[in-house]
Amino acid sequence: ASDVYKRQVDYHNRYGESKVQAIQRFVQYACDEIHKVGAYVSIDVFGEAANPGYTTAYGQYWPAISNVADVISGMPYPDHFSKGYYGVSKPWNSPYQILYQWGLRVMDRQKVTPTPAVVRTWVQAYNVMRHVDPNGIAYNAANVEREIRGLYAAGLTGGYITWHSGSNLEKYGRQLGAFKRDYLADYKNPNYKFDPAQPISYDDEESEEPTGGEVKPEEAKPCLLYTSPSP
Repeated sequence: ASDVYKRQVDYHNRYGESKVQAIQRFVQYACDEIHKVGAYVSIDVFGEAANPGYTTAYGQYWPAISNVADVISGMPYPDHFSKGYYGVSKPWNSPYQILYQWGLRVMDRQKVTPTPAVVRTWVQAYNVMRHVDPNGIAYNAANVEREIRGLYAAGLTGGYITWHSGSNLEKYGRQLGAFKRDYLADYKNPNYKFDPAQPISYDDEESEEPTGGEVKPEEAKPCLLYTSPSP
């Protein structure tokens, strides 16, 4: 922060903690208190927190949080990644590939965490936003499924949760086929093969979503764009 902001804002950091220390110690405190009533603690972190050796500007250091929380939920929404991130040309149009590459990095982060949390990942359930790509894909059942398959293929089998800022039940209804899959059973089946390039069919035919970057007003909100790809 600039000197002006330093004079105006008092963060009450009486212990001289770094951002990482402050967040981890708060999560430790929260877990101690919440565990007393028999509840679990889940912490959301930005998708970029998965990058090796990386700490977000907000002090989110994956191993520090994963080591004390019960569940850690990254937010790697495909349309938050910039072109070429993790070697994926258009991450927003490549739900399987970008979530798979992200998942591999999460697995590496988990390996260096002494007592890692369960990883339950947020997946994108809204269409690609127009300001990202006017010709972005619609996140219908098939593309939501590709996201989830990418996570499981990387070894992240702790489940998923979906993000749609408008909580549009009509759209969720059209995505229902993706939520009926037994991804864990498929992951454990050595004979199961998934090709993200192939069409996906469902017993209950899902309504076709419009393409061409068509987005409902509640979906057209600013997003944080991850622009520092790591190898």
